[in-house]
Amino acid sequence: MNYTVLRGEISTDPLGRNYVAMSDVEVVSSLNTADRAIRQLVPLWQVKKTAIEEGCWLAIQAAVADESKSEQVRGAAAIAVDYINDQRFQNLDMDLTSTQQMLGALVVGGVITAAQSATLDALADGVISRAEEIGLAGVRVGDVQRART
Repeated sequence: MNYTVLRGEISTDPLGRNYVAMSDVEVVSSLNTADRAIRQLVPLWQVKKTAIEEGCWLAIQAAVADESKSEQVRGAAAIAVDYINDQRFQNLDMDLTSTQQMLGALVVGGVITAAQSATLDALADGVISRAEEIGLAGVRVGDVQRART
């Protein structure tokens, strides 16, 4: 346990959780409760599975060769298919500008809907505890007691 980090969290209370008014047990609960929204990398298998379940994976694949689509839309579809199927990659960063542009081109091009794009983007939403956020895992009552002394 990194008591310097824990002591700093409790004493400065940067999120205004009011640790000073909490019992040691309440501090532990506050720190270990998963309530901090984060954005995270998404495993490509999950992107592909969701695209299949949302009914847009086949449309993305078909758009690659669809001559009625613009070059930009076909290109975005090709990048999506190549990236998802490339065994060298494991994750997709939904917050990259290039990823957002790819999804946007697929929506504008009528390949996927805005709702499908939003569902894919939401895969990057996660929740962690404050303890995890500051690099502490599994804070216990004894840890809080020691940090408070």
